[in-house]
Amino acid sequence: MEDSRDSMNSQRAAYRVASSGRGVQGQSWMGRALMAIGIGGAALVALCCVAPFLVAGVLAAVGLGFLLNNAILIGLLIVFAAAAVLGYYVIKRAKHV
Repeated sequence: MEDSRDSMNSQRAAYRVASSGRGVQGQSWMGRALMAIGIGGAALVALCCVAPFLVAGVLAAVGLGFLLNNAILIGLLIVFAAAAVLGYYVIKRAKHV
């Protein structure tokens, strides 16, 4: 009887940790989001650096035409690449915990 209560309590505790967002699932979600933002942003910035004529009209229409300066684009590329690396680190760390 005691064994079944202990196992039920441990299952409830595991469920609370997993559903609270503080466990492995929460860290994995954050890592995936960081990687998606980082890779997507880095791809857009790299496209702006390589072929600005492809995205110049869209950026100018939205009011972000000032981003076509290469000095700004290189800085953004570094920031987005760092976000992708941080996301990868969070995912790998969550899997080893």
